[in-house]
Amino acid sequence: MNRGVAAGLAVACVVANFGAYAVLRDYLSTARSPEPAWTTPSGDESAPADPVNPLQGSVFLKGRPDGAVLRLSPGDCGTEGNQDDPRQLPVAWISPAEAAPVVVEIDGLTQTLATGLTADGWWVVGTDTDCKVTAWTAAGPDGTTWSRSAVPARAWYLDPVDPRLVHAAGGRAVKVGAECDAESVHPAADHYYVVCTDDRLLQASLDSDLIESGVDTGVTAAAVGPDGLVAVLYNTPTCRARLEVLDEGKPVESRQECFGNDRFALGVTWIGEDLAAQIGYALLDDSSGTWVERG
Repeated sequence: MNRGVAAGLAVACVVANFGAYAVLRDYLSTARSPEPAWTTPSGDESAPADPVNPLQGSVFLKGRPDGAVLRLSPGDCGTEGNQDDPRQLPVAWISPAEAAPVVVEIDGLTQTLATGLTADGWWVVGTDTDCKVTAWTAAGPDGTTWSRSAVPARAWYLDPVDPRLVHAAGGRAVKVGAECDAESVHPAADHYYVVCTDDRLLQASLDSDLIESGVDTGVTAAAVGPDGLVAVLYNTPTCRARLEVLDEGKPVESRQECFGNDRFALGVTWIGEDLAAQIGYALLDDSSGTWVERG
């Protein structure tokens, strides 16, 4: 899961399944499993028989109030020329609430650093082909057309080069302590959280220039939601995918005791007061009161 040391490979396939499509995402860490075969997005590909390997790492998820979810793999800006290898580029796809997912092209995006919501869609902060930080915004409600834009003033995002830095609103650089390589950063009302590549969750006040305070371990993904509640996905010795909601760093609700041990927990997002989670190849949501896999 280390985006700076281990090679990251993005794999997305669109798979026909009883008339629907399932979008698969793979971010490989060579420290954990052998390199998989890589394929371009296609409606004719078949899902791997093993839902655990080689699916590893994080997925950037952002849910919209209408239930649509943007999913992005991290990618690699290619500081050593890797941008010519399509396996290193982020893959983006949108999963509407009641329709098949759609793979979308964000032209020029080479590494995902953060994503968030506009008034009617999404923004993404990332790097361009020169590995410079910029932003893209989705035009229109379907989110399939993207254009370059200024980095939102409120955006918090990863540093594309130094995993021990994150950038606060306005671009201010914040040092990440506690020997944490940042995998994602999540601002809340008066503090913010950082998920580390070694599965730790750190917290600091918004005006802090150093992040050191640990909240929890075994954390693979997090998302800040209503009233500052934090949804946290865990990978523990007894369960590879468990979802809890924290308030002020303390568990207040178990949203799923265990999704199982056959799939990794890769990403989570709030959709209003509901949640969606990327568990292995499946995007699951609990908007109906029970966890349902989307197409």
